[in-house]
Amino acid sequence: MDKNILAVDIGNSWYKTLISDGGKLFDYQMPNTIALFDEKLYEMPYDDDDIELEENLIVEVKSPAFVDKRERYYVGKAAAKQRNVSFTSYNNQKTDEIRTYILLFAIAAYHALLYKLGNTDNIEYKIDQLGVSLPTTQYKENKDRFKERLIGTHTVIFHKVPGMKKTKECVVKLTIEDVIVGVEGACAYLGLTRDHESLLITDETLVEESKKGIIIGDLGGDSVDFIGIKNNKPVASIEGEAFGINPYLDVIMQKVSKFELYQFNSRSELEEKLIQGPSKWYVEPYAGVKKDISIYHPTITLFSIEVLGAF
Repeated sequence: MDKNILAVDIGNSWYKTLISDGGKLFDYQMPNTIALFDEKLYEMPYDDDDIELEENLIVEVKSPAFVDKRERYYVGKAAAKQRNVSFTSYNNQKTDEIRTYILLFAIAAYHALLYKLGNTDNIEYKIDQLGVSLPTTQYKENKDRFKERLIGTHTVIFHKVPGMKKTKECVVKLTIEDVIVGVEGACAYLGLTRDHESLLITDETLVEESKKGIIIGDLGGDSVDFIGIKNNKPVASIEGEAFGINPYLDVIMQKVSKFELYQFNSRSELEEKLIQGPSKWYVEPYAGVKKDISIYHPTITLFSIEVLGAF
């Protein structure tokens, strides 16, 4: 019997998810952005058929993982378009951040909504195993508490779902049976050496080098994490630093907003532009007017090519 297995990279810029469901593999990416939903400010497009669900994700999460304040949130791409969009804070503690659970449960429930909906607006979805990771600076103290909070049943209510004419909402009950909490860096090694779908080894040279012992440095949005690998297995984690690329991205976003009157909706939007290379390092505050953004930070080339391009 096929099991439902989720692997989620809880990144400070992106939530990247692989789901093995019914023998098939599904891949999702969601910007790490949330924004409080205000019914009074909600504007519905003229035609309900024109609304993309991913662009209109409004969720309410009821979970024992955090105190329920009965708040609704825009998440992902929908949140990035809001004026009150919230990015991750410096050196945020993932285990204690409400946004961690809102986004993690939302992306799992989003998958269930897409593939399990049928003719019902109430869905029960079981996750046999969930794999997540924490920075080395947070792993030892928080791994057990994180696992305890994730195991159990969590309810995600999608409000104003496009295409649901009657109720306009759908309830997804997620039941997580088991959780594996890894350490960031070890997951990076797997990504560097194995195919993401088949999990077969693709880099024999790096695997061979690991027999003697290597150190993998995982540079993320708000932390850099190091892990020791020997004989193709993690043997030790070296506590990293609360340092990442987000402060540099924020500087670029602030300067572009101030001097070019162009507002990036999220860090992930800027990252996508940088990854495309120098030919795309411009914005269009007005139709037909291109403004060079590479002039606003001396390290933009280094971070876009050497860091972002590595993912």
